[in-house]
Formats: sequence, C-alpha cells, structure tokens
Amino acid sequence: MKIGDVSQYEIRVPVGEGITNLLSLTSTLPAGMVIIPSSVVITPDPSVSYSGSVVPLVTPDSDTIGAGVTQTVSYAFTGVNNTNTDNGTTEYITIRYDAVLQNSTDTNAGN
Repeated sequence: MKIGDVSQYEIRVPVGEGITNLLSLTSTLPAGMVIIPSSVVITPDPSVSYSGSVVPLVTPDSDTIGAGVTQTVSYAFTGVNNTNTDNGTTEYITIRYDAVLQNSTDTNAGN
C-alpha cells in the first residue's frame, strides 16, 4: 500500500436468535490507518433488526493520527432482534468501512 491508499474493512457479527438488549464491538485499525467515517455502512441480515441509529465512536477522533497510535472504532446496537428460528442458520450484522493509510513514521519506512 502507498500513502493515501484506501482499504475496505468488513466485520461480520453473528446475532443469536431472539432479542439482545445490547450488542457492542470494538475494532482496532492497524497503525497508520484512519477510518473514513462517512464510508460506514451497516447491513443486517433480513431477519435481524435493531433500534435507533448506530454511530461509530472513533478514538482518537481525528482524521490524522501520530506515529505509534492506533485508532479504534466502537459500535453499540440496542434492541437487536433476530426473528429467524432456524438453529442451523447463523444471521449477521455486517459493518463495512473504508480507512486511509496516513503518512507517518509507522508507514513510510523513513522515506
């Protein structure tokens, strides 16, 4: 990858049958990568729903980060409901987002 290149990340979260009051997860990006918040797309399987909107919590919340710093992205879903009762099928919430490679000593190897 070159400085400024964009990579797409995908997280698939399995959802148990029935209602889950709170489902949360945190993803840590590799050093030098910074999330593009406007690129986040959340897609539940057809039998899965959740209450309200989910806004990613980004730490540190910046479009540039210093050397040696990793960025984490957290999501919290409330009122998750999986109406599928087929135990042989796993349903998911899929989260996709883009991240850009920043210019830092983590990524430029002294160039």
